Amino acid sequence: MLRRILITFFGLLVILQIMKNSFISSGWPATLIMAFVLTFVNATLRPLMHIFSLPFTLITLGLFAFVVNAICFQLAAWLAGPGFSINGFGAALWGSLLLSLVTTLVDRITRDKHRS
Repeated sequence: MLRRILITFFGLLVILQIMKNSFISSGWPATLIMAFVLTFVNATLRPLMHIFSLPFTLITLGLFAFVVNAICFQLAAWLAGPGFSINGFGAALWGSLLLSLVTTLVDRITRDKHRS
């Protein structure tokens, strides 16, 4: 869990540099809180949201999953408090896509080679 939080923290730092006008953080402590909250939301609420939105996901051939991820991203920013904010749903959508890409790359690079 700590590894996941640190990878998410790194991904959020990358997003803050790439999308400077869409994401606002009051500093690294607020970003670390956001990483913790986002990891918690992704582990608990996101699977439930995917289950409940399954009909929409099937109708849209999987594209609604991106909307669910963006909603979870915005929810986590709201729960993290005023230190981290996202300017709109479009920014949350692109930010969640970019965060997924960055965290997947970092996870693959840092994964233990002996673990299956």
